[in-house]
Amino acid sequence: MALSIGTGIGIIVKAIALKDERTVWSRKSSGLNLLTYPFTALLPFASLGLWITFSVTLVSFLIWIGIYLFRSPDGEDWLGRT
Repeated sequence: MALSIGTGIGIIVKAIALKDERTVWSRKSSGLNLLTYPFTALLPFASLGLWITFSVTLVSFLIWIGIYLFRSPDGEDWLGRT
């Protein structure tokens, strides 16, 4: 239950951040999430056969991709350097 609530809150917060054009999220932070998410969330859930949890987590991962691509500060490169 706690996992569902936490994941739901995380998706809502990140979806709002992705939708709001005023949001700025450093690529150092969002990029680190992109690199670690497959190993800390996606693969473990898949290996345990928790496919619904995997699917919801995949939605969260896709939102992180959007944040990385579209919500970085002006002048920041792909590695998060200004």
